Amino acid sequence: MMNAVLLLFAVAAPPPESPPLGGQDGVTYAVALSPDGKTLVTGGKDGTLILWDVAGRFETKRVAAHEGPILALAFAADGSAVVTGGADKTVRLWDAKEAKEKQPALQAHDDAVTAVAVNADASLIASAGWDGKVKICDSKGAAMGEHTLHKGPVFSVAFSPDGKVVASGGRDRTVQLWDVAGKKKQAAVEELGRTVFAVAFLPDNQLVTAAGDLVKVWDAKTLQPKAELKGHLAAVRSLAVGGKGKTLASAGEDGHVRLWDVGKLALRDDIDADAGIVTAVSLSDDGATLAAATADRTRSVRTWKLPPAKE
Repeated sequence: MMNAVLLLFAVAAPPPESPPLGGQDGVTYAVALSPDGKTLVTGGKDGTLILWDVAGRFETKRVAAHEGPILALAFAADGSAVVTGGADKTVRLWDAKEAKEKQPALQAHDDAVTAVAVNADASLIASAGWDGKVKICDSKGAAMGEHTLHKGPVFSVAFSPDGKVVASGGRDRTVQLWDVAGKKKQAAVEELGRTVFAVAFLPDNQLVTAAGDLVKVWDAKTLQPKAELKGHLAAVRSLAVGGKGKTLASAGEDGHVRLWDVGKLALRDDIDADAGIVTAVSLSDDGATLAAATADRTRSVRTWKLPPAKE
């Protein structure tokens, strides 16, 4: 753990930021970069879904997507579709080029949808909500399983790289692992001490959790802890993996986005967004672009160009 602490003082100057994008009418809650980093989708308090050309920094599409705030976004791995979840209790699937709904909205939850995820081949969608449920459906909307293992609202979901497991974290301070095919509980990380706002998987079968200000890395099979990534001074709200799995981004209520070298499990960059809470973060698959949503209404959508991850 000492190496991570020492690196807080050895990190080079932060990467250059591009001019902020306009974003929603109000706070932007969710951002997602396409795998190739060319398109950014954003959603927020006004319920609109906006598609951006990242290089040109202009809107390509804007649609009224939900009756109420959009709280969650996820891109399909092939970049063809975007999944949204909203306070209107629905999950919606969109064509990523035209921003048109591909099917009727899914009345997925009994309360606001707080998190969505798509598996690697875009055949399954996972969602979580304030109703304490985690649901899985196929790309046509057919139910493929659900659980109520959490005692209270669930704030995060993620598919394992092979799509066999869905991890979820919530206010009950636990992470639940769900066997997708078997439709049963596989395992759990109990009592993490603080609300779990974010979970993610690394390509080499490592699980990442964010509870309070602490990011932890676990062996996903044994659930033995492997590392603690320290440095945030307040709750971490979002995690993202990019750069072909070489970079992990964490962001939260301290207004910082931290980039971690996955191979070394050490801090690579520390970016002060200088905008209050960072509500969401996303990385392109090549690791060249970072996007974040912040609580600053005048510059709520932010992007940075990143140098290549070191081998």
